[in-house]
Amino acid sequence: DRFEAFLLIKNAGLLYPKWYYGTPQTIKKNIKDKDYPLILKPVSGSGSRGVKVIYNFSDIENLNQDILYLEKYIEGTHYTVYFIGDKICAMEKIPLKNEHSEMTRRELSKEIKQIIMKWKNQYNLLFGHLDIVVEKKTHKHLVVDPGSFPEFSNWKCGGDPVSLIGNLILEEYKKLRKK
Repeated sequence: DRFEAFLLIKNAGLLYPKWYYGTPQTIKKNIKDKDYPLILKPVSGSGSRGVKVIYNFSDIENLNQDILYLEKYIEGTHYTVYFIGDKICAMEKIPLKNEHSEMTRRELSKEIKQIIMKWKNQYNLLFGHLDIVVEKKTHKHLVVDPGSFPEFSNWKCGGDPVSLIGNLILEEYKKLRKK
């Protein structure tokens, strides 16, 4: 759910793009020409299905949808950043592509590592991923999507992700049994 994702990102103290929600008529009243382009995202769902760029209000009118969720399109470098335990893997991807598209491993920046650690610590997570965009003009790092349950199909950081996650869960179980 997009609202839950937004609240989780906000509560973790991370930056996120401006967003709009409502009927096409409500959105028309609240969006100005300078606010475009926008990204249409399904209110629920994952995997980039139904995601598209909206360039003007006529694009919205042609959607034939009652309720819309739109985010400001952030021009910049797009990353899917996986984490399993202490391993963090930053993968550059083509904008608006899903987790299964071709990605290139990149050096982990201090800023991205801080974002992942803040996210992990806020919610006590063992593994997951965040989609982050580094804005071209400002170099701000914005979280555009938390992975609800990543498949790690582009994990390129050593080890089998299924085994790594299984071992993490087993270690947590052992810690709980000792209490």
